[in-house]
Amino acid sequence: MRIKDLFRLNPGRFVALLAARALTALLTTWAAFALTWEFSAIKGRHLQQFLLFTGLQLLLLLLGSLLDQAADYFWELHLEKYFHQIRQEVLAHAYAEPAGTKENLQSELTNDLEMLKEQYADSIGSIVHSAVLLGLVGCSLAAFRWSLLLLVLVVSVLQMYLPRVLDGPLQRATDRISASNRRYLQTLADWLSGLDTLRRYAVGEEFLKIVHVDARELEAAYVKEQKADQELDYLNQAIYSLGNMLIFLLTAYLVARGQLEFGLIASVNDFSLYLFGSLMNIANYRGQLVASRGLREKILALRAPLVRQEQPGEAPAAFATKDLRLTFANGYEIKYPDIKIKPGEKVLLTGANGSGKSTLFKLLMGEVVASSGQINFFDQDGKKITPDRSKIGYLPQQAILLPASVMNNITMFDPALASAAKASAADVQLTEAASGWPQGLETPVDLAGDNLSGGQKQKVVLARAEVHSSQLLLIDEGTSAIDQAASQAILHELLKSKRTVVLIAHNLPAKERALFDRELALTA
Repeated sequence: MRIKDLFRLNPGRFVALLAARALTALLTTWAAFALTWEFSAIKGRHLQQFLLFTGLQLLLLLLGSLLDQAADYFWELHLEKYFHQIRQEVLAHAYAEPAGTKENLQSELTNDLEMLKEQYADSIGSIVHSAVLLGLVGCSLAAFRWSLLLLVLVVSVLQMYLPRVLDGPLQRATDRISASNRRYLQTLADWLSGLDTLRRYAVGEEFLKIVHVDARELEAAYVKEQKADQELDYLNQAIYSLGNMLIFLLTAYLVARGQLEFGLIASVNDFSLYLFGSLMNIANYRGQLVASRGLREKILALRAPLVRQEQPGEAPAAFATKDLRLTFANGYEIKYPDIKIKPGEKVLLTGANGSGKSTLFKLLMGEVVASSGQINFFDQDGKKITPDRSKIGYLPQQAILLPASVMNNITMFDPALASAAKASAADVQLTEAASGWPQGLETPVDLAGDNLSGGQKQKVVLARAEVHSSQLLLIDEGTSAIDQAASQAILHELLKSKRTVVLIAHNLPAKERALFDRELALTA
């Protein structure tokens, strides 16, 4: 988030909003001047003048309040349009990433943006208002007496520079909240996905214990940020109180000496409140701006456009790996043997848990990047090609559907494939189930309501692979949720096709194992 980005979004509105903040400060200053005339009228016993100036002051205050509310509304509108732009850019960045998890995306699009709004965006208008008010009040005090302005300058230096000692702790506290919130959300997501299993084994206490640890960490982060905020506020308040007292004493002394008009006591009191209030606000908002620097840099990096490799690729029909390795963050490493899968070959991939079967598929799909080694893809003729990985048929253990119609989940939003999608649905034995749905294949997939069974979801993904003419099909227990008879029928059809099929399966009957050309066993 940058000021120039807010300006570019709508230059006219941005300038008008800052001008409105400045005009509000001007109205506030005039209202304070009116007090001088009111008190002088009282001293001279001029009731009509007193009422006139009181009415003028009320009008100025009402206009200032109305303008302030309008500026708040349109500023919020401006920010929401800007945040919408940021969300679109962050999502585009996430979509263009070739690999990597997106578990923090929800926090970045919600919590982090809300923190930026409070700490950075809202501070901009407030700083403009406070700075203009500070300038007007300073000029007014200089017009009254140079000694008043000198005192203001001394206190201003203290007000602006002393709070800087707390910049570092406040920024660290803000960054700690962001990190703790991401960990807490990820812990919830990880454990809530297995909530049914926790209930089945009645181990809710373990779940609550682990979530409690991250929740306490998040709570501690908020407490530390609040402590840093309070220390900053206390320091500013102490300087404010001292400055306010000194300026009032000096004004009283000058009035007593006959060097200032009596009514200025009231105006100078308001001026001192506005002056040191503005200084305190500027110091606080500046601290908020500094504290948000890390968060702004992170969001800025997430908005940076990533150029996707749009070079034309071909549908792969075979692949080979050489010296392929993947090292995880915890140091665990998977070393793969050199693998070569020929076009049209039917391979059963087996191995113990942790041997890297599912991970191999993710490496082939580009969802995970290898630490070393290489993967080469080939066409039907065995010629090395640049692959179009979207043409690889991939059926993971958990079928991934989108919150769209079943038809769109099969065609992936390509209406030209609608006819082929109906034929593919029949091939994977989905037609009978679809006939019982409210809108047939046009029935929306309800991810929250889970209106499709696990087997039906796997059939949708199978139909998707068929309709997109995938020559290479990677199946990771992809028929495990389908009833046995239908699973066997689908498997037989797949293995009779010309596609290259690599299947991960456990406890496959010997009769079906015999349908494969060979078995490739990975070791942990």
